[in-house]
Amino acid sequence: MIRYGTKRLGVLVPSGNRVAETELRAMLPDDVTLLTTRLALRGSSESELMAMLTDLDNAAS
Repeated sequence: MIRYGTKRLGVLVPSGNRVAETELRAMLPDDVTLLTTRLALRGSSESELMAMLTDLDNAAS
């Protein structure tokens, strides 16, 4: 049975980051549920990173 906490923490992470979600979840108390949205990351150039930021509003809603 899945247990959901009484509190929620939402995070937006780049799609290429496969570690953040696991590490954050391990640090949270049992009463906090982690909600994760992955942002499309198509590369690591400055322009590609800035393009990822343009989708923040859509990802957060």
